Amino acid sequence: MPCSPTSPDGLRCLVPPPGRSALSGPGHKRKGKAMHDSRFSSHWIRRMAALAIFGAVISPGPLDSAPPEAASDFEWLRHARVFIVDGYTYPLSPRIEFDAEKLAQTMVSMHANVLRMATSGNYWFIPGTQFETAPDLGQRDLLAEAVAACKPRGIRVVPYVRTGGSVAAEIVKPEWAYRATPDGEIPVRWDLGARRSAFCWNTGYRAAFLDLIEKLVTRYDIDGIYFDAWKLFYRFRSPHVCYCDGCRKGFRRATGLELPYRPDPTQYTGAQRQVIDLYHDWYREEMVEIFRQTKRTIRAHRNIPLIFNLNHARFIRGTTFTDPRIVEESDAFLYEMSRTMLERVEGTSLAISHGLAVWPYSDAYHGYPRIGFYRYGRRQHLYATMAFGGSPTLYHTYFFVDHPEARAPVQEAFGVFARNEKRVAGFRPRPFCAVVWNDLDPPGHARQGHLWNYNARLNSSGAFAACLDRHIQVTSLLKEDLGSAERLSRYEVLYLPDICMLSDRQVETIRQFVWQGGGLVMTYATSLYDASGRRRQDFSLAELAPVRPVEPNAATREKMAATTVFGGTWDVYFRARPGQSVLSPPLADRLMPATPYQPVAPRPGGRVVADVVLGWESEALFPALVVSRYGKGKVAYVSGALGAMYRQTHLRELADLIADVVRWVSPRGLPYEIDAPTGLMANMTARGGTRVLHLVNWTGSKTERPMQNAYYVPPVRDVHIRYRLPHGKSLGAVRLFVPAPSRH
Repeated sequence: MPCSPTSPDGLRCLVPPPGRSALSGPGHKRKGKAMHDSRFSSHWIRRMAALAIFGAVISPGPLDSAPPEAASDFEWLRHARVFIVDGYTYPLSPRIEFDAEKLAQTMVSMHANVLRMATSGNYWFIPGTQFETAPDLGQRDLLAEAVAACKPRGIRVVPYVRTGGSVAAEIVKPEWAYRATPDGEIPVRWDLGARRSAFCWNTGYRAAFLDLIEKLVTRYDIDGIYFDAWKLFYRFRSPHVCYCDGCRKGFRRATGLELPYRPDPTQYTGAQRQVIDLYHDWYREEMVEIFRQTKRTIRAHRNIPLIFNLNHARFIRGTTFTDPRIVEESDAFLYEMSRTMLERVEGTSLAISHGLAVWPYSDAYHGYPRIGFYRYGRRQHLYATMAFGGSPTLYHTYFFVDHPEARAPVQEAFGVFARNEKRVAGFRPRPFCAVVWNDLDPPGHARQGHLWNYNARLNSSGAFAACLDRHIQVTSLLKEDLGSAERLSRYEVLYLPDICMLSDRQVETIRQFVWQGGGLVMTYATSLYDASGRRRQDFSLAELAPVRPVEPNAATREKMAATTVFGGTWDVYFRARPGQSVLSPPLADRLMPATPYQPVAPRPGGRVVADVVLGWESEALFPALVVSRYGKGKVAYVSGALGAMYRQTHLRELADLIADVVRWVSPRGLPYEIDAPTGLMANMTARGGTRVLHLVNWTGSKTERPMQNAYYVPPVRDVHIRYRLPHGKSLGAVRLFVPAPSRH
C-alpha cells in the first residue's frame, strides 16, 4: 500500500468499497519531526465501509518487532475464531446428520481455527463412558471423528462437557438425580427439545463425571475442555436444596444438622432459612472441590485450558451463578450474549479488563439452524468482538457446510484477523478510561416514569455508550474491583456513573487513585449510600467530591416538582458559566438538555462550571458540573443522571458533555481523537511499542433487539484521526491493514 507525504501532520487513507475488507501492505517511515506532548500524529480516511485497522510503531523498528507481552501457553484462547457443533440442535439433534470431514473443510474455507465439539446434549455422542449414548450413534465416536478431521488442518478441538444441570430424563439414573423433596421427587421439565431432569453432585454422578474427564484427556488429542457450566444448584427448584442421600448425610456430617423442608418455600422460619444458608455454603464448597479435582485430573495428563460457561460477564466476581474461585482458576469463559452491539462491547471489555480470555457468542440463539439470514449484522458483530479483545463464537455453524454462498460475511471477518494473527497475539486494549459496570440500586433509588427510567444499569451502560460514541478509549470495570489499587492504577480516568454504594475500602482506594494523579468523574448519587444500601448524610467521597448534598427549601421543591414530567425533566437545562474552560463550544455557548439531578452545593475549592437552570429563569437552581483538584489528580462531579438519559435518548449533547469532562480530568488528555459519526467504534490495543487502532462501522440509528438483522451498513466518510505520541517517542511506521490507496 503506497503512502505519499502530504502535510507534516497528515495521513490520507482510502478504504475499499462496501463488501470488501482485508488487511494490509508495507509500512511507511514518517518524514520530518515527530510530534510530542500536546501534538498529534494525524490521519484521514476518506471512506470506510466495514472495518479499518491501523498499526503504528511509536519507536523505530518494523511493525511486528515487539515481542508479545503477557502471552502464555494459552494465548490462542484470546484470538480464537470458534465454530460450535452443539448437542441440542442440528446436526446432532433430533438425529445425527454430522460429517466431520465436510465441517473441517468448511472451517478452513471460512478461516475458523477452533471447533467446540459436543460430547453430549440430551444424550452422549462418545462411547465408553457411564453415560447413555444417542440412540442413533451406533459404533460412531463423534469427538474422535472431529479430532481426526480437524487436527491435520490446524484446527484446535475443544470438547463440550455437560457439567451438572439436566439431560434427557430417561437417561438420568435415579441414584444420580436431584431430589426436590425428602420423599425423593425427581422433577421433570421440558427444555431444549426434551423432557429433562437434573443431576446432583453429591451422588454417583460425581464419579461418573470425573471418569468422563479422565477418558477425554487420555483418549483424545484435544486442546482444551469447555464446561457447561460450573453453576450452583443448576436446575434446582427454590430454595435450591437437594434431599438426595448424599446431600442429607454429607450435610449432617459437616454440621450436625438436618435439612428442613416446607412444601411452600415462603413458609420457612428464620431458623430454617439459616440452616438452608449453611447448606448452600456447604454445597458450594463441595462444587469448588469437584472443580479443583477436575483440574488436577486434566493437568496430570495435558497442559490444556479450562473454559466454562459463565453466561454473563457480570458474574465474574459474584456468588450467585458460580463461585469466584472457579472463575479465577479457569482460563477462559464463554459469554452467552446475543443482543446489542453495546452489550457485546461492554461485556467483552469487562472480561478483558479482569484479565480473562472471553468467547462471546457472536450470533443469536434462534430456532432456524438450517437457514442463514444474518449477514452484515453478524459480520460487524464479529469485527467488534475481535476488535475489543474477544474470541468470536458462532453457535449455528453446520448450515455453512452445504451453503457456501452464505459464508462470505464470516469468511471476510475471520479472514481479516487470520491473515494478521501476529498483530493480534499478545496485544491488549490500552487502558485509559474505566467505566464501572453496575446493576444494583439501593432501596428506593431507581425511578420508573411514563417515558424515562433511571436505574443503575441504565446509568452505567449509558455512560459506557457515550464514551464509545464519542470515540473515547473506554473499558468496562467491575464494581468489585474498585477495592483493588493495582487494578485502578492501570487507568488514567475512573468514571463512576451513579455508583451509589461504596465500601470504606473502595472509598480509600479511589481516594489514593486520585491523590496519585488519576482523574475521577462521578455523577448523580455516587457514594451517597453505604455498602449495604443505607443513604448517608454526605458523600463518602466527600474528601474528593467538590460538592455536598443539600435539602432544597419548600419553594425550590415546588419548582423541582413542577418541572418533573414523565419521569424526566421538563424545560430544565444545564448551562455553562462564562469563562469556564472545561466545556468546549458549542456546549459552552448554549443551553444543554438536563436530566434528573441531585441537589448539591459546592464545597470550598470546588469550581462551578455549569448550573441547572429553568428555561424561563436566569437564576441557577443548583450546580450541574463542579470540578476540583485533589493531590495530583482532578475530580469532576456532574449532578445529573447523564448515563441513563443518554442510553434512552442518544442525545449527542450529553455524550459531548461526558467527553469534555473525561478530557479535563485526564492527566494527559485523550490518547487519540477521532472526528467521525457516532457509531464508528474505536478500540486501541498495544504490545510493546506497537499500537493497533481498530475502527468498526456500526453507523445508523439502530434500536437493537435479539435476532435483529442488519441488511445495510452505510459507509463512513472523512474520518480524521489524531494520535498523541508518548513523550520522547517518534513515529516509526504507520500501516493501514485494510488494503487501499493512501497518502501519509
